[in-house]
Amino acid sequence: MDIKHHYITYNAVSTNSTLMSIAYKLAERWKDENNKVRRTKRDFASAFNSILTGIEICQGYSDNTYLWIPINKNLYNTYEKRNFTYTTEVYNALTWLIKSGYLIQVQGIERSEDAKRFEMKYRPYAYQLTDKWKLDISESRLSTKDEIVRNPLASKVLLRDRVKAPKTSKQKYRKPAINITSAMYQENAELLDSSTKLIEAYDELMSKQDVTLLGEYVHPRRLSLTRIFSHGSFALGGRFYSPIQNIKKDEERPHIRFNGDPAIEIDFKAVHPMIMYGQLGLAPPEDPYEIDGYIRDDVKIAFNIMLNSDNAHSAAGAIVNDFEGRITTEEAHQLQEKIVEKNKPIEKFFNTGDGLKLQFIDSQIMAEVLSYFVFELKHPIIPIHDSALVSVRDTEHLVVSLKDAFAKVMDKEDRYAQIPMLKGEASEFKDHLNELILKCFQLRSEEVSKEEWDAAIEEESRLL
Repeated sequence: MDIKHHYITYNAVSTNSTLMSIAYKLAERWKDENNKVRRTKRDFASAFNSILTGIEICQGYSDNTYLWIPINKNLYNTYEKRNFTYTTEVYNALTWLIKSGYLIQVQGIERSEDAKRFEMKYRPYAYQLTDKWKLDISESRLSTKDEIVRNPLASKVLLRDRVKAPKTSKQKYRKPAINITSAMYQENAELLDSSTKLIEAYDELMSKQDVTLLGEYVHPRRLSLTRIFSHGSFALGGRFYSPIQNIKKDEERPHIRFNGDPAIEIDFKAVHPMIMYGQLGLAPPEDPYEIDGYIRDDVKIAFNIMLNSDNAHSAAGAIVNDFEGRITTEEAHQLQEKIVEKNKPIEKFFNTGDGLKLQFIDSQIMAEVLSYFVFELKHPIIPIHDSALVSVRDTEHLVVSLKDAFAKVMDKEDRYAQIPMLKGEASEFKDHLNELILKCFQLRSEEVSKEEWDAAIEEESRLL
């Protein structure tokens, strides 16, 4: 039996009357068992609702589904909570469900093999619903698609702080979600309003699409976006995130389908180096990550570490840690020197912590692309950091919109001057569909009829 993993989130709640009633009864049971003297007024019904709904969204009632559930208490407290849906009530409800035998651990913490630097490297414990859950709570999902709505606590725009962690913590900094004050809003009203409007329209558009992953229906709430800014600043970070981004890049992303159509993922090649060279009005090298004697992916990782580190010493330590013993501290410093030598014109950007400034720029590029797909084309799209997944039919639309957005954000007069190369990733398609996609990259999609797309996609579908 093939096991499917889903990372549970609490960004949705159900309006289904049966589920709401069950959530209320579970909340009352929790209060009976945990408040013998004085009953709490805390809202545990909403907490249980968001957990039950999250399980439905993640196909948790399927026997071959494992649910990744973070149970680190720190993630749910004020000082470290990743977003405002991670409440202490949710934590208490989760631990009670586990303790009461409704959820059983089926897998320990595991390393994410396809994780990149600054992404989640380890998956939390995996759980499944027990027979007791199916007997006492429900044997199957209760909510229809339209009964599941965004959790009122799920921010469309989220601001995270950066504060020093206590000496007892393994982490150097904490990055808790913080409230956006009225003063912050007034100063950034245009950015916040446009982001909120875009996300609301995006969620509405994606709620009408039939999106599948490995043949399994993907609920629209797994696609719902949040724009996250960092270090207490609306000029840092700003990328768009959704629960679907936790899927494995090589094993799962190529198997997303939009309304039956295969998907293609397209992004810029070396976008951050291109942005830095562009800011200086300089022509970049053919490949900023290509250095003799080194694996390109290793150089890329080290390059990005240098952008996000405050000094060369901390960057070297991070490189050694990321490479997991494949490199010494001295060799890490040598690699940094090689990267600077290769990219001497942009040396001033390294080891200054400017990585989040560059993320803000690429997030603005993605905002332009999303706006085009949502408001003009009204076609499905899934952003993943600085790349995006679309139907193969929309390959040229994405190619052109990425280039146009880069030109607009970088304020270039000629949209094709110094614009980074684009690269696409998808399943291994048959020659016919590959030929059509190539024409789109060459901006020749007008040569492809709807009937030709239909025939090529039908040919691919027969192979599934």
